[in-house]
Amino acid sequence: ATVTGPIDNVDANERRQGYRDAMHAAGRADLALELQGDFTEVGGHHAAMALLALTPRPTAVFVANDHMAVSLLATLRERGVSVPGDIAVGGFDDIAMARYLTPALSTVRVDLDTLGRLAVARLLERSRGDAPAQGRVERLSAALVIRESCGFAPRTPVRPASAP
Repeated sequence: ATVTGPIDNVDANERRQGYRDAMHAAGRADLALELQGDFTEVGGHHAAMALLALTPRPTAVFVANDHMAVSLLATLRERGVSVPGDIAVGGFDDIAMARYLTPALSTVRVDLDTLGRLAVARLLERSRGDAPAQGRVERLSAALVIRESCGFAPRTPVRPASAP
């Protein structure tokens, strides 16, 4: 299953399409397994409740951002659902707290420093009148960060970077 982001958000739509492409390639395309989210913690809770009502219940869910995934994990735990035992969970963004959750959240990391630099560069181009007449599409690479919530990573202690 997937918990999507807002329908009018470009990033959310690309993540939704990526999910659809992967499910189609696996022969498992089912729009009933797409749960509408909104990139908020409240949205993650509502999506978790909808996920729990599905029969049969999916064994894995990709959540379109980590804020919703954090709330979804908490709701599943409150309802006695084992992650990853009953449902594997993956998110997107690799927010700082993702590694400190129990279970630690598997997620997709995007280089936010590069994203920020590109955004400022494009804004400066536009302010100088140097922006192209047509829109520009730029894609950054992403990395899958495998942790316990997907069922494939052993538990390892997490220490802040400054710890000895």
